[in-house]
Amino acid sequence: MKPGSDLYEDVAQVYARLVEHECPDAATAIRQIHSTAGSHAALRAALVIKLLKMEIQQNHYLPNLRIYAYLFEDYSAVAGLLEQAIGCCLQSWGIPGVQVQLQNGNRPQLTV
Repeated sequence: MKPGSDLYEDVAQVYARLVEHECPDAATAIRQIHSTAGSHAALRAALVIKLLKMEIQQNHYLPNLRIYAYLFEDYSAVAGLLEQAIGCCLQSWGIPGVQVQLQNGNRPQLTV
């Protein structure tokens, strides 16, 4: 970490690189979130993806995705980019055909 740097900035970049190892397209979407909504939003997006993967690996099924929408509800302007990132990851994890939708009216929501 560089002196005087923003901790969120550094951590968001680390998590974007972790996501990039699994799905480069998802990392691209996270970087777009970062440039549009900032490091806090990018970090949350990357954490949503990492948590989702952990839950899928531990439980061996796709969890109720609405929970993850709440983690991102402050960033509804870039919700489409998170939808894209999650969809890319799900495909790369061998879970194709899932449509991810974060927005339903004013309340973010993920649907399968």
